[in-house]
Amino acid sequence: MTNLNNIKNYISEFISFDQTCSEHVLLKHITPYIITCACLLFYITMPPQVSLLTFDSESYINFDASRTVGYPLFLALIKKLTGGYESIPLIQLTLFTISTTHFTTTLMRSIKSFFLPLIFLLVTFSLDGIMQFHFEIMTESLFLSALMFLGTLWLSFISTPSRTQAIWLGVIVGTLILIRPSGYVIFIATSLLFCTKWSWIKQYSLSFIIPVICALSLGSFVNYHLHGFFKTQSFLGHNLFGKVAFILKENMTDTNPMKQKMITHMAKGMEPFQQSLAPIQSNKLYYKLAAPIYDILRYHFLGQFQSTIPEINAIPNRDDFYKDIAISVIKQNPIGYGKDVLFNYAALWLLWDLNTDTEREELNTQIQKIKALEIFKAVKLDYAYIKAYGKSSAFIYLVRAYLIACFFVSLYFMFGALIAILKRKELTNESLIGLFCALAIHASFGLTALLQAGYPRYAMIMWAYIFVMSLVFFKMMCTFILTKRNPFLS
Repeated sequence: MTNLNNIKNYISEFISFDQTCSEHVLLKHITPYIITCACLLFYITMPPQVSLLTFDSESYINFDASRTVGYPLFLALIKKLTGGYESIPLIQLTLFTISTTHFTTTLMRSIKSFFLPLIFLLVTFSLDGIMQFHFEIMTESLFLSALMFLGTLWLSFISTPSRTQAIWLGVIVGTLILIRPSGYVIFIATSLLFCTKWSWIKQYSLSFIIPVICALSLGSFVNYHLHGFFKTQSFLGHNLFGKVAFILKENMTDTNPMKQKMITHMAKGMEPFQQSLAPIQSNKLYYKLAAPIYDILRYHFLGQFQSTIPEINAIPNRDDFYKDIAISVIKQNPIGYGKDVLFNYAALWLLWDLNTDTEREELNTQIQKIKALEIFKAVKLDYAYIKAYGKSSAFIYLVRAYLIACFFVSLYFMFGALIAILKRKELTNESLIGLFCALAIHASFGLTALLQAGYPRYAMIMWAYIFVMSLVFFKMMCTFILTKRNPFLS
């Protein structure tokens, strides 16, 4: 019995903000800032070996019509203030470390734990995949920083809800939408969180929605001024057109003659690619070989259409035109599209791009076969993007096991909250934090799978929320062990 009590005491000391380091209160509060300064110094003196300019960077710098305006405006402001883009890595890194540290200290107060948020901070700052984002001109860094600020605001809101907090939530969500179109699903996820309490809907929903509308209007006005269309971006149709590449069939039809011509042309062009991958039985291997084809062939075929079907150039809004074609294809093969979405959704959760030694050998064997085909040579697809990750099989299996566990934890938060709401029970702050992370993760992964390939780059954006969700769940289970009280309900 004594041993059991000792174990409970150790658990209590580990998760408790009030007891841990109680004799060093000041040190406890400044520790996250010490870690942040050390992190900044480390990455400034030893930056990751990545290029500042990537394949997509020019489209952001030039305010391309396919991009939302948030990140291009950010880049233009930095150039105005500094005269160039050389300071972008330092500015992005500083924004991320500040936002993450602020989130960590707020999480400490919110869940009354010192070590668990500190673990989140240390793990996040140690991941190369996340930290290298800040040294590239890409939207991931600014989006991640905004996600951290959003998390901080949500923690503050559930502790002391107010109209001011709701307004700032709306401002950050609107900013997320202007940085990346995936911000729309963060808006949906946050809106669902307001629905967990009727008092929040009644008192704060309008304060939250108005700033989001203002942000959308700003983005639409900027695009109207620059490009002549009144919406936040114009790339949904392009994404969907590439997404349906593997579900196109020659017998598909459309009442519009021009759309029919494009469907027939692309179906004929895609058939050799579809046939080359059809014999592959493993969903994981199929995904790895198919993922880069979405983008390559989207640009390949849409470029062809401009010369082979010149009348397409006269269409004022080609993105909507492509979207209509893609939706027409999806309606004719919904099962194929559903399977494609599930493959990519699984890839985001399970990091299928990580390869064990056996998987890498199998993948390289298939790549060598495919590279020998003339059709792949014609589009210059050599799978050079695949990296030889230097991780052991044990490490990869451990990571995947953790992510699978997090998937079920996310379901625990979502279904637990739904049952509590139906029973009109009040949720604890910790369960609301876990629900916030779970909804945001599933919304982000779901939208990515619907429109794009499930690359690790898209998954990494939500890793911070995955870490937080798992640590909060651990804290709740420890609380249950200590008190035998349901940690989900107030």
